[in-house]
Amino acid sequence: MPRYEWSAIYDPTGSATALSNIQGVTIQKGRVQVTDPFKAGTATISGRNLATLPTIEIGAEISISVDESAYVSPVEMFYGVVADVQIVYGQVAAMDTWTIYCEDALATAGRSLTTSSFSWSAGIAPYTAGSQVMTNAFGGAVTLSGGAFTTSKVSAQSKPDTNVLQLLNELAATEQAYLSSQQPNAIKWLNRSEYATNALLGDFTDGTIATTNTTAKFNDVTFRSQADSFFNKVVVEPEGLADQTSGTGSRVYSVKTYDETTTQGKSLADYILTILQVQQSVPSTISALSESQSTNLVVTCFQRTAQGARVRLILRGTAYELFLEGAQITATPDQTRFTFNVVSASAFNFFILNNAVFGVLNTSKLGF
Repeated sequence: MPRYEWSAIYDPTGSATALSNIQGVTIQKGRVQVTDPFKAGTATISGRNLATLPTIEIGAEISISVDESAYVSPVEMFYGVVADVQIVYGQVAAMDTWTIYCEDALATAGRSLTTSSFSWSAGIAPYTAGSQVMTNAFGGAVTLSGGAFTTSKVSAQSKPDTNVLQLLNELAATEQAYLSSQQPNAIKWLNRSEYATNALLGDFTDGTIATTNTTAKFNDVTFRSQADSFFNKVVVEPEGLADQTSGTGSRVYSVKTYDETTTQGKSLADYILTILQVQQSVPSTISALSESQSTNLVVTCFQRTAQGARVRLILRGTAYELFLEGAQITATPDQTRFTFNVVSASAFNFFILNNAVFGVLNTSKLGF
């Protein structure tokens, strides 16, 4: 069974230094629910023996990797920058501890503003507007990548002195796109059309079920309550245009967008409602211990979280198709636990031609 060892490389000036005496690692990325805004991924590294700790500079790059004998080399699980460092001195030197706090490129966006004269023109794709936001705020030092063809368009806007991550979230909402950090200076944009087309990574089972896919053993699964993330009315609020509503009822979800027309805003409201009006009890988190695994699927799943990756949970005779929305790792010298926030694929079951899961007659719904 895999037993994971954790390592970190600190790189303040282009000359990397390996951190030693690591006692704990935690990493968080992605979202809990589809209604959450996209936020920064974070990590903490804790250890002992201050004598081996190099001088830590805020903003310097840092990489956290997992090492297991099945790998040729350690696999990178987090790549960001140092956000803070804390030292705790004990009664004797052997009790001293250090903790390094890290964050990714979405945090950089969250700390930045557009210039006092920034604007974008009408009729461009939300991704294109997002790219202009990044160029304006960072001049190429932090970039946005991805963004395939989309029929969504934005209205002309003037956005001086506006938080960059706020704008990216609102533009992503217009397209129903996904944002994830790829490097300390790179953010990836994933359009809604790309989200449901990724191949299955593998199956989570109780360890007794044989499948043809790569498997991971879960230790526990939490299901959503039926009312969790359930809304029967969606209000889209396009900047400068009249609000557009889909559905009726008192459970209302509102979202701010930059839709170019009210027609596009109404289509978006209809689309979101089909996602949020699913009233069913489905898996919300899957927890797995590294010590319980016979494969390294959990590592692959963590790497692909928040990138439209899909897994399957086989639980007591039922197979659940799920997307990896967010993930957390908590590691100590004794145990490594992976926890995945998942969303049911039934919420995104829009018709896709020639797709074995999302292209089945009478089981899929039309998107916009």
